Amino acid sequence: MADEAWVPLAQGIALFLADQGLDARVGVADTDDGAIVVLLASQLPAGLQALLDLPGRLVPVAVGPVDPAAVPGQLAELNWVPWAPQRAEDSLQAIFGACVTELGAFHALQSLEAKVRGWEASGRNPADLVDTRAGWRALMKAVASVPTVSPETLAFLNRSRTATHAATLRSVLRGLVWITLLAVAIPAVMGVRQTVVAYQERQGLLQLATGSSDGFLPSIQIPKFAALVKMSDDAGEPVPLNADAQLALLLSSPGPSRSLTTTAQGMLINSTAVAPDGQLMALSGDGKLWRGQLRTTETELIATLPHPGYLLATDQAHQTWAAADDVRLTVGRDDAITTTSSRLGSGISGLVMDSRGTTLLVRGDDETEVYSLAASPRLLGRHDDVVGYGEVEGRLILLKRSGSGVIVIAAATGEELRTVSVVSEVDAATITDNGSVVTVIDGRLWIERGGSMTRSGIAVPTRVTDLQAVSDNEVLVTTIGGGTRLIDTATDLPGMATCTSGLAFSLEVSHDGAWVVCRNSGQTWIWDLSPARPMGPGIAAQGLREASGGVTWAGIMDGRLALARHGAHLRLNVAGRRPAEAAVEDLEPQLLIGGTLTALALSPDGSSVAYASDDGSVVVADVSPDLGLKVVAVWRAPDAVPVNGLEFTGDALLVRTTSATWSLNPCAGCRLDRGVLWEALSRKQEPCYEATLADIVPSRALDALGIRLCEGSGGP
Repeated sequence: MADEAWVPLAQGIALFLADQGLDARVGVADTDDGAIVVLLASQLPAGLQALLDLPGRLVPVAVGPVDPAAVPGQLAELNWVPWAPQRAEDSLQAIFGACVTELGAFHALQSLEAKVRGWEASGRNPADLVDTRAGWRALMKAVASVPTVSPETLAFLNRSRTATHAATLRSVLRGLVWITLLAVAIPAVMGVRQTVVAYQERQGLLQLATGSSDGFLPSIQIPKFAALVKMSDDAGEPVPLNADAQLALLLSSPGPSRSLTTTAQGMLINSTAVAPDGQLMALSGDGKLWRGQLRTTETELIATLPHPGYLLATDQAHQTWAAADDVRLTVGRDDAITTTSSRLGSGISGLVMDSRGTTLLVRGDDETEVYSLAASPRLLGRHDDVVGYGEVEGRLILLKRSGSGVIVIAAATGEELRTVSVVSEVDAATITDNGSVVTVIDGRLWIERGGSMTRSGIAVPTRVTDLQAVSDNEVLVTTIGGGTRLIDTATDLPGMATCTSGLAFSLEVSHDGAWVVCRNSGQTWIWDLSPARPMGPGIAAQGLREASGGVTWAGIMDGRLALARHGAHLRLNVAGRRPAEAAVEDLEPQLLIGGTLTALALSPDGSSVAYASDDGSVVVADVSPDLGLKVVAVWRAPDAVPVNGLEFTGDALLVRTTSATWSLNPCAGCRLDRGVLWEALSRKQEPCYEATLADIVPSRALDALGIRLCEGSGGP
């Protein structure tokens, strides 16, 4: 709801929320269990008081100056989403996140920013700082629930940390028995100070590391847990909350190869392209185009546009590129740069270039323009009702709705190649490298086979936000709530999930199908697609039910996992998610899997065991000297079919299901040997991390772990 003056903005927010799959309306709320977005300005919305007693959630959005004295207490104590017109996308996504967050987590999310930005509205003075350990821990818990910590919040936390440290130190020092010898007293005081500081650092880091919002910050999650383990080891104390297990699980799971946020100059990176050799091109909002490498931090400025930079497309070799803002389009090749203006009435919303750099699609909300890049950009034509695109044998192809069919059009010539009949309205479409049309219709993937569309076994239960071809048979499907999945259209086999760093609002696939660039709320992640693909066919027969490695033996006996070493024996009830027997009541929860045990394997030295079940679950655990199991990896087959074979080979674990063979990279040995853990970390960590990581992880831990901060905040 909103004051009348802000109704147009409210309507825009409602349209955005509807695009994300929510039932959003403008006006007085007619439900008592939904999320109510309240636009706050100098005039509060009429009927606001009646909403405050409803059991649903209130999402206050500060769209203008607000008189704190006029704001009801229920709103004053909440976290207001600031409306920033220059960063409307970030504000819209923050509103969307507040609307869909689980209700308990939503209420927990409100605390910290309210203590910072809403401090005065809550009746507090911004100069008041938290100066108790309990207050500090509460702040840290609140931070863990906030997806993006603002600069104001970080500054407040740093000031509060200083105040907390000073108050705690005073309390400790009052209890000291002072010794008159100064040479003795000074070291004693310094020791207390170091202990207090170390305690505060580790407690703050612990609260942050266990936060529920880490899915939105994958580049920070691994160094946070690594620092917590390192700091605990250095203090000679046990690692709290199995942080070493969490770190091992993260190191065993697929993740982005690189994260990008801003350039070294602090400008937001709006679009990124990756070449087969790992070369990067990144476009920042100030219209600067940068070149770099995936695994290094060195960058080169290659062009400055005569307009802001929002969108980028390149050929496969990165010899030709195109960049655009809402209206203007700039194309570069060699040292020649040409700028023109699009004629799309709705503005430019996307760019697509063929792998050879000869044809460019300029996409709008309602129309698509086609340009020839043979010399300077030349408009070839304009098409409406374009529902998808792709590249076949080096030619860009447009897919256009037409009655009960989809017209396949050669973009460069405008020639209608054929029409494919469909059974209902097409929600999304693409065309694979081998020329097969793939569509989403009525919650199901349809694939062109033998000239006609065939209903596949792949369900698409929620609204599709993106459908793109990757190779001859593969497509990436992104849905609301379902993430991004790689699908093999030849076998109807789903691949592993990718872009799992929260919902990908936009993604681009490299021309060779090796990389996908995912973007969400100012964050960019580059994922390697190879772990998402199976490496071979599956097997029908069950594999080994016992194995030996070093001096360790493992087997499946009476449905349980059996282990033996040096005459010691142990049977563990790990399958079926049944409670473990009293003898192993401290079994880590991740060790329990569903179904019935079907396969196992031991590493060559017997230090790690892998076991799997008929529901596709796989667990890898290190085996301690007393036969205790310490989980390092968990996985499940994308199609949830039985696992019939496991095999350790080098650093990989081969998992053979009835449908495919997959290669995993579990962090075997990471729970038994810190050297193995830190070596795995060095392979997984990025070349540099956002500068804001220094506000979370102490510098001495970053130095000890060899973690480097980017010159800006995660730039190319």
